[in-house]
Amino acid sequence: MERVRPAEERPAAEPPIGELITSEPLIRVGVDVGVPSAVIMSTAGLRVRDGSTGNLLVSGGEEILRFEAAGPGVRLAEPVGRLDPAPARVIVEPLDPSAEILIGADRYRGVAEVVGDPSRGLIVINRLGLESYLSGVVPAEIGPRRPDEMAAVRAQAVAARTYTIASLGRRDSLSFDVFATVEDQVYGGIGAERAEVERAIRDTRGEILTFAGRPVLALYHSTCGGRTATREEVWGEPDLPYLRSVRDADRDRDFCSISPRHRWEVRWTADEINGPVRGELAARLGMSTSALGRIRAIRVLSRTVNDRVDELEVEAGEGRYTIRKNDIRFVLRSPDGRILGSTDFRVRQGRVGDRDVVIEGRGYGHGIGMCQWGAIGRARAGQEYRAILAAYYQNAALQRLY
Repeated sequence: MERVRPAEERPAAEPPIGELITSEPLIRVGVDVGVPSAVIMSTAGLRVRDGSTGNLLVSGGEEILRFEAAGPGVRLAEPVGRLDPAPARVIVEPLDPSAEILIGADRYRGVAEVVGDPSRGLIVINRLGLESYLSGVVPAEIGPRRPDEMAAVRAQAVAARTYTIASLGRRDSLSFDVFATVEDQVYGGIGAERAEVERAIRDTRGEILTFAGRPVLALYHSTCGGRTATREEVWGEPDLPYLRSVRDADRDRDFCSISPRHRWEVRWTADEINGPVRGELAARLGMSTSALGRIRAIRVLSRTVNDRVDELEVEAGEGRYTIRKNDIRFVLRSPDGRILGSTDFRVRQGRVGDRDVVIEGRGYGHGIGMCQWGAIGRARAGQEYRAILAAYYQNAALQRLY
């Protein structure tokens, strides 16, 4: 999840969110961004409207339409010649409003928008109601869950809904609200939907978390490893009163100990650490790998108050380079190129030589806000979703908007 400007940093004159939103809003999801062409299909037949005026442009009910970028506009490539001049944006909707649409190979509810961007190509958007959007987000984010874990699914639904409400209009420069990827929230459309998750979403319909009348920055992550993090220690950004570091354990057992990423180890041979790690470090320093030289050692220089790595030193060639906070995860890539699980780790063997370089760590993700595996562990322990949310988003209020 990418960071957003928190609600309390917005203008003080903005009314409370409960006055701004009283019914289910429409969400614009960036499904494909910067593509040369897009294919949209529906067995119900399609029509096309001008996205600026609403005027009907194509009403023949074709089942397959292919669009191409035409400078700052959108051209219909198949069937040919139906949009002239090329509009800046079009709305593509099924003749039957209840029918699904396909964008490429993936199925979605609602309608599609295709926007021409002169610097990127086409931007393809799925526009639909917030609750329908959550049906494709919540199961993709928290996975299939057992009946005794449904409280965690309800908590995930509230967190995802809150994050979405706080994101409305945030990416207007791209013509949508949220990406369909980990840059915001993973959105799988109809293919991700699950019946048990639908019930959890209905149970919490319209509920979000607020602080001082604004939606909170409802960050969440996979696994905290036993303690969540603050924004300052991960990103160097101001802490928020509802995103505190939380000891996520019941007596001596971490709630997220059930996660497959609760504890982990990464090893590099001398050649492996001088592969993805060396390449990433050189790129971040604006150097060539030959100018950087071979990596000789890594060591922790400092830690945060909650014992996450704050500064990491890398010896390479004749120099020593310091990497800070969450950037460390993107430099210390595993031999197969994956980013590091978290900044909560120890260097067990840091000198490059005959032995492997080894680090041992806990958790997966940035560590801020709700720990998803911790929420699952809390649900198994009998906690209901309100208690789970209160544990991770302290001082936040649960509010129903519609």
